Amino acid sequence: MTMPDQGVIDQFTIFFALFLGGLKDFLFSLEEEWLGATHPGVGWELTLPAALICFGVILLWRTVLAIKSRIRLLTETQLNVKLAQLSKKKCDIMIQLSEMEILLKDYDAPVKKLRACLQSSQEDSQELEDMKKRWDIRAGEMEAFHLQLQERVERIKKLKAVWGLMEPLKEHHGARIPSTTNTQSTDIKSEENIEIEVTVRKDATLIKTTLEEVNRGLRDKNWQLEEKNAALHQKLHSTEKMYRQTLNELTKALIQGKYEEKQHIDTLQDKIQTISRKASAAEHALAMEKNEAALLHQRILQLTSKKLKIGKPGFLSKTIPKPPKTTKTNKTILKTCKILKAFKALMKI
Repeated sequence: MTMPDQGVIDQFTIFFALFLGGLKDFLFSLEEEWLGATHPGVGWELTLPAALICFGVILLWRTVLAIKSRIRLLTETQLNVKLAQLSKKKCDIMIQLSEMEILLKDYDAPVKKLRACLQSSQEDSQELEDMKKRWDIRAGEMEAFHLQLQERVERIKKLKAVWGLMEPLKEHHGARIPSTTNTQSTDIKSEENIEIEVTVRKDATLIKTTLEEVNRGLRDKNWQLEEKNAALHQKLHSTEKMYRQTLNELTKALIQGKYEEKQHIDTLQDKIQTISRKASAAEHALAMEKNEAALLHQRILQLTSKKLKIGKPGFLSKTIPKPPKTTKTNKTILKTCKILKAFKALMKI
């Protein structure tokens, strides 16, 4: 409960003192014709200021009581409004907390989806790595087969060189046979020379055709293998490029998802902490306001009980002041009172 301002009370006191001083000067400056009748035993110069002072004190006291009651009513209404505001604020904070919990539950599903997508991408990357290993093994096998083909080509070249060495022998045998026929026209060719010539020609023709077929087949096979190897290398290069691109995209998506998830979780935690701090502050303020309201209610009950006690008639009889002691100024009043009592007693007799 707030009391009236001390400056206002001081100003009112100064004004009242100045008023009394001015009244005193005015009364003492009056002429004797304007003076009133003297009270028995007490001059009117003291009675009138005392009455004015009592009236001013009563007026001041009633004003202070009215201000106090007005302030009490204002503080009660303000407390009720503030309590309503705090309860509304608490309800809003609880609603925000429930909304935050719902948001957290809603974000759990995307996080699970991201984790499942990450797991599937890791499985895909593992499959791509296994495929790359298989293609590497296949490329090694193709390189070994290419080496074998190169060895066969070298062997064919060697056979060609041997065939080139056999050509002069064939020509030499062909030259010897006509010369023998010319020189020995009369002699009969022996069967051995004919057989040798036939066998040599057959062998040469067979070797030539065989070498040509083998060379043609090896060339075709080498060309097919080279095309297949180039296609495999191109496919391996494209697969490796696609694998690296997919792996980079998945890594970037994973890093971005983790960063966004962490950032969102941090923001949600900060919001929850601020809301919890506000809720605790609101609860503390509400508790303080309740305590102040309880103290005010207790004070109001005390004041009402005192007011009821003051209004009882027994209280007035108890609070009647004792008669003042007899002084020199009051002796005349007492004497006159005794004379009046004696005169009344005589009249009754």
